Amino acid sequence: MQVYWRPGCPYCAMLRLGLRGARVRGWINIWDDQDAAARVRAITGGPETVPTVVVGTRAMVNPSARQVVAAVRAGQPGTLTAEGTRPASWLARAGGLLRRRRPRQQDAVDEPRRPASG
Repeated sequence: MQVYWRPGCPYCAMLRLGLRGARVRGWINIWDDQDAAARVRAITGGPETVPTVVVGTRAMVNPSARQVVAAVRAGQPGTLTAEGTRPASWLARAGGLLRRRRPRQQDAVDEPRRPASG
């Protein structure tokens, strides 16, 4: 598996966090390797869009960690095993929690409270 990335790319950072349990060793900086940059341009049809991941014969542009793990688990030849990978990055898990959170119930009294007389 090869992951093409560049410094300062937030999508690359999120993918790296999502794949940290997989111990991926094929991270290639396209700013340091002109041949790698050319491969990314060939895959994407022109722009140097990163992260670009190649798993076996399958190329993915800006995939999620789950998509990469699914490609690895699909048994692509020449890839590492997906054992020990996390299902999603902490950011993706946090986003899922926010979507599932129930809306707060408003207090029964919408008017300002008045002091009790008496």
